[in-house]
Amino acid sequence: MPAARRGIRLLEIEAVAVLIQTMYNGLHGMLSHQQNLDNIANNIANINSHGYKRSRTEFKETLYARMLSPTDNAPQVNLQRGAGVIPSQTLHNFEQGALLDTERALDFALEGPGFFAVATPAGERLYTRDGAFYLTPEADGEYLVDKRGYYLLDTDGARIHVSGDASTLSADARGGLSLRAEAGDSTPFARLALVEFDNPGGLLATGDGCYRPSENTGALREAAGATLRQGALEASNVDYAEEMARLIRAQRAYQLSSRCVTTADQMSQICNSIRS
Repeated sequence: MPAARRGIRLLEIEAVAVLIQTMYNGLHGMLSHQQNLDNIANNIANINSHGYKRSRTEFKETLYARMLSPTDNAPQVNLQRGAGVIPSQTLHNFEQGALLDTERALDFALEGPGFFAVATPAGERLYTRDGAFYLTPEADGEYLVDKRGYYLLDTDGARIHVSGDASTLSADARGGLSLRAEAGDSTPFARLALVEFDNPGGLLATGDGCYRPSENTGALREAAGATLRQGALEASNVDYAEEMARLIRAQRAYQLSSRCVTTADQMSQICNSIRS
């Protein structure tokens, strides 16, 4: 094959490789922005979920590769190309939500940083901001549970047993629980475990408003800055207007990534139709 012909073939191969890489870049962008759209949709869907904390998808660029092998390998010779974008992490925003008055004795809301500690029937300990609790009867009495059937825990990590009329239950600002007797006296019987983490952003969402600690959450300690309010629930901290603005941006980004794939496909068809 003549040298000129070989040069043309090499250029054709390089052009096809670039177009394939462009399609991969666009595809990575579409997949990443689809995950972002799913995350925004989840925030909007949970706008009325008590204690829900909105989340945000973060992105990062992928590895760079040499486009060509220049004879001068000096650092200032920048002939690199990227391989698209991928999601890096999902961050939860634990800002305070609005407090909604319910006037129900077993509804609790936290003002300030902190979580309620609950335990699953299997014994796993989780943490939540959803303070709607109920009574469940068992062989030895009634226990406080959430809507999932997870047991509310006290400062000793034990289930909270209620041995009286729950309608007379009262709670103080630090989580102390008492039952009022007929004479009007209150008898303390438990104290809620109100806890916080060094890095709440490291918590892993398990669904139903619960979180599981990870190696990035840091130390667990008492929530000194949290105040308990009885007869109220914390609303989600989702800002509908902000989420809609993010939704529009994510849709536009998805469309641009899909346009890259479409354009690369059209150019590939043109290359394939060229006759030597």
